[in-house]
Amino acid sequence: MTDTTQTSRRVVVTGLGATTPVGGTAPQTWEAITAGRSGIDTLTQDWVAEHELPVTFAGAIHTDPLETLAKVEVRRNDPSGQYALIAAREAWADAGAPELEPERLGVAIGSGIGGVHTLLSQWDVLKEKGPRRVFPLTVPMLMPNGPAAAVSLDLSARAGAHCPVSACASGAEGMGLALNMIRTGRADMMVAGGTEAAIHPVCIAAFAAMTALSGRNDDPQAASRPYDVGRDGFVMGEGAGVMVLEAEEHARARGARIYAYLDGVGMSSDAYHITAGEPDAPAPRGPWRRPSRRGSGHRRHRPHQRARHLDPGRRRRRDQGDPPGLRRAYLRHRGDRDQVDDRPPARRGRSAGGGPDGDVAAPPTGAGDDQPRRAGPGDRPRRGHRRAAGAAGGSGRGPQQRLRLRRCQRCADLHLGVLSALAA
Repeated sequence: MTDTTQTSRRVVVTGLGATTPVGGTAPQTWEAITAGRSGIDTLTQDWVAEHELPVTFAGAIHTDPLETLAKVEVRRNDPSGQYALIAAREAWADAGAPELEPERLGVAIGSGIGGVHTLLSQWDVLKEKGPRRVFPLTVPMLMPNGPAAAVSLDLSARAGAHCPVSACASGAEGMGLALNMIRTGRADMMVAGGTEAAIHPVCIAAFAAMTALSGRNDDPQAASRPYDVGRDGFVMGEGAGVMVLEAEEHARARGARIYAYLDGVGMSSDAYHITAGEPDAPAPRGPWRRPSRRGSGHRRHRPHQRARHLDPGRRRRRDQGDPPGLRRAYLRHRGDRDQVDDRPPARRGRSAGGGPDGDVAAPPTGAGDDQPRRAGPGDRPRRGHRRAAGAAGGSGRGPQQRLRLRRCQRCADLHLGVLSALAA
């Protein structure tokens, strides 16, 4: 039986690798992001017009895998596996390609869909040419754990080759699994991250049918706006991001460059709806809300560190706003600067610190239009508020709109701070 006792080992990031719609490497990707360049564009494949797809744009990969991989590697791996190999090799080289026992090196690379290109293309081969023409490597290529297995074989990683499959949180959960494997002593180094290659007519048609994709075909580069009031869905993309995680003492012993520390991760499920967050979600409970019983090395985590499934920018549910728990987490992180009461209705009106989760105080009753009202999840501003604001010479925005704009600004500030920390 595997020992799952948490230790006090700290985990650091010593290698980075990526292949994305804006660059074939991690430095190219970072340079494009900081320069504000978008990798989203109109698709040029013939099948877009052939199938009359309602969404005609996506974030396709920037660099052809054949520029990095051998032809035989491209043939024997699904695009998701190709991207994982490219990113993992870059991250491993960036970490210094250290020599260590294979049993102390593991892989945890998640994928939400896996080898969908292989699965659907071989289905066409079966229909058109018969079973004898199906590619012999179809099974390892279509399985979601195929990319993790390919990286494990490439690096001779024998501590484990794992693949969390949990939609858009797969890569984040891969990092969490790698963190725990190092802390429990199962490995000294882990190659962790995520990969996806789902720009296929079936995937685009399916996501469009559930109204999850943005429909801004006339302005694709402005379509991805998850924190904007006018968001209408996410944008399909492909690529891989991988990092090398390592026990701090192991990294310092070999003189490795340390990018950052990975101090904790928390994972949960709302158990409410396949895409929408619970409107009146209770205060977060779980290992991020109470001290762990697994040892001093397992730090207390905050609710905004949770891995969330699927993108919040869905057209069908966009008027419900962001999950209440996420809003409360941002408020606690940034302080009661805007005096916004985002708690569930049952908790409003309590004084600050009156509850176990330490929510902020409710705004004064009878507040004017220039102060935020107590907007519940999904509430829409009343028309009278807009007219009153316009008549008073204001901006014409209702209280709920101003609340959302402040929230967008807080999110942008937080993400800018994270990016700045990574750049440093």
